[in-house]
Amino acid sequence: MYRIIGFVLLLAVQSASAMDFWTGSAYYLRGDFEAAMLEWRPLADTGDPRAQYYLGLMYARGEGVPADNLQAAHWFRKSAEQGNPQSQYHLGMLYANGKGVPEDDRQAIHWLGESARQGDARAQFNLGIMYELGEGVPKDDRQAVIWYQQAAEQGHASAQFGLGSLFAKGSGIAQDNLRAYAWFNLAAARGDEQVRHLAERRRTALLAEMTTAQVVEAQLLSALIADRIDRAAGIRVAPPKPAPPGDPTPANAERDQTPAAADRQQETVRQSQLYLAALGFEPGPADGLIGRRTRNAVQQFQRQAGLAPTGRITEELLLLLQAAVAQGLEERRAEASPPAPEGSGSSSGFVVNRAGEILTSHHAVESCASSGATITFGEESHQAKIQAQDVQNDLALLVVHSDEPCAWWSPTCTDAFDRPATFSQMPRAS
Repeated sequence: MYRIIGFVLLLAVQSASAMDFWTGSAYYLRGDFEAAMLEWRPLADTGDPRAQYYLGLMYARGEGVPADNLQAAHWFRKSAEQGNPQSQYHLGMLYANGKGVPEDDRQAIHWLGESARQGDARAQFNLGIMYELGEGVPKDDRQAVIWYQQAAEQGHASAQFGLGSLFAKGSGIAQDNLRAYAWFNLAAARGDEQVRHLAERRRTALLAEMTTAQVVEAQLLSALIADRIDRAAGIRVAPPKPAPPGDPTPANAERDQTPAAADRQQETVRQSQLYLAALGFEPGPADGLIGRRTRNAVQQFQRQAGLAPTGRITEELLLLLQAAVAQGLEERRAEASPPAPEGSGSSSGFVVNRAGEILTSHHAVESCASSGATITFGEESHQAKIQAQDVQNDLALLVVHSDEPCAWWSPTCTDAFDRPATFSQMPRAS
């Protein structure tokens, strides 16, 4: 029997560390929900509100996991309590509809209010509905106007229709056909099929009560509101016009930005357009300007990401686009690379002589008889061939091939080694 003293060597590169939140997002966008869950679950368990939000979304939609509103509510709540406005919105809607939690309009109002105050247009719109109908709160058209207005100014078409309706009726605000027409006009232009149909009907009904001059004025007002919404969404506009003589304030001074800020925003938009195109969306030319095509492409991407389809381009959106494109490139490179050897795995070995030969288990290298094993130590890898093998005792002897001037394991090449393994004869048991 022999006693072996030596140093453990890795025979294969270990797997890389877990990828970050954005890589999970890239998997999610590509529809690989199981891989996204593997990336996000550890983050969610350690308290990342973004990962918790996405887990809630996946359970709510049944993406990669069975649909489970109880689990959805669990993760949305953890994220919502940390201030995530999207989770607050979804948790509020679960309470409003009694899914995964008891139906509770007061809880719905609470969480929708938390989200709405952080600017989520969907939450603002739903708060407007609840105040208009008196669900969970006393009926209050003035509050409905406030919340509809905030959502409408962010481009929420249903809120634009709701605000137009309150102007038309004079509920919670002074009756005003011009403003009602303007908001109906916007909802008809930017809403989905149902909203567009309803808005067109209400807009047509107003024509009987308006003069031609009023209609022209309402259309002009609609264009001004649309321009304001687009600018608030980060859409680049023309430089401010020179101030008229005697007027120190430019006519469109509110549009002005510092040159550096404007340049940064345009470059963010331009890069986002390039990434959107690479992902198969159609944002139009990469000119740094947000037109209808770019906005539609952004909204499509946001819907796939489970985000509110605001159409806005931000630094966070750009990071998400970059992650999605990077993941796609990585997968294409993997598809183009030659297949890995049939036998792969990891095991331990021992340096047994000054020639650098290594003793290891036979089962770890039996599939490498033709292709050879890879010995990895630190940052360096070396090819090795099987010198001898003993199947019965599960042993194999590897010889390492290296172009280095000294033996690859030698203390002169690395200070991690002291001496090779030694063997000593042990007395046999009597």
